[in-house]
Amino acid sequence: EVDLNDDKQLDRREFGCFISRVASTADVSLDGVTAKLLKQREDEANARLEKIRQSQNMDLTHEGWKMMPHLFDTWDVDNSGTIDKYELTSGMSKAIKTNGLSITIGEVCDIMREVDLNDDRSLDRREFGCFLSRVASVADVSFDGLAFLLMKQREEEAR
Repeated sequence: EVDLNDDKQLDRREFGCFISRVASTADVSLDGVTAKLLKQREDEANARLEKIRQSQNMDLTHEGWKMMPHLFDTWDVDNSGTIDKYELTSGMSKAIKTNGLSITIGEVCDIMREVDLNDDRSLDRREFGCFLSRVASVADVSFDGLAFLLMKQREEEAR
């Protein structure tokens, strides 16, 4: 009834109609339904991030984690508050060439997609931390070592 073109998927318009119907039949405001869906999505994203953190055995007392705020700021070249694919791949390309990291740009892009929990094609601070943790694991280097190398690289580029 909501899938107007019978393709067994809801496009944006069909989804909007569906949400409107849910709101009207449940006697809830559209804003209320939207807020609950966003909260559910955020909770699921936080659970996924926690699972990634646990699987990587991330210890927040490591020196690498202490560098994270500054490291994030140096990689966020356009000061947008997120690191986009261009900022990430250009920085990682240099890191791979300069330091001989055993990871490919394809793997970097795959990891970015994996940890980009809100699918906005950029990484916020939390997602960037998970990204670096996964890169360290794939490249078989310590998180602290990777953070140090990346920070050193950015400092040298700034000179």
